[in-house]
Amino acid sequence: MAATLSPITTALKGQPASATATSDADPIFAAIEQHKEARAAYLAAMDAPGEDREIHGAEGACQQAEHDVFYELFARAPTTVVGMAALFEHLASPRWEGDSDYTVIQSVAEDWESAPEAAAKWATLMAEAFRKMVATA
Repeated sequence: MAATLSPITTALKGQPASATATSDADPIFAAIEQHKEARAAYLAAMDAPGEDREIHGAEGACQQAEHDVFYELFARAPTTVVGMAALFEHLASPRWEGDSDYTVIQSVAEDWESAPEAAAKWATLMAEAFRKMVATA
């Protein structure tokens, strides 16, 4: 199933075919959707009424799943220009629903303060992805 593209990604329609391949061809779209779904599940678990151990266990499991998917997102590189645009749009989106002042990239940047090698690794991954896109354009 193809992801819905934003105005920025649809503006790329004049680009070469390799730049605008469908979202099904770029694994970053699946990673973005997995993150959105895990985030929604965690927020729903946090909103569950009650105080018992079972509810807290489910919340903890959802939190761990969201955390894992969040960091998996940063281990994947887009393979298309449209995918790259979608990734950066997602990074600029709110980390948590209803909190427009705190973005996905701000959250990871805080983690990168204590692990600058992870930031360098991600930047290198993105640079390599850009180079591959340019080489195939």
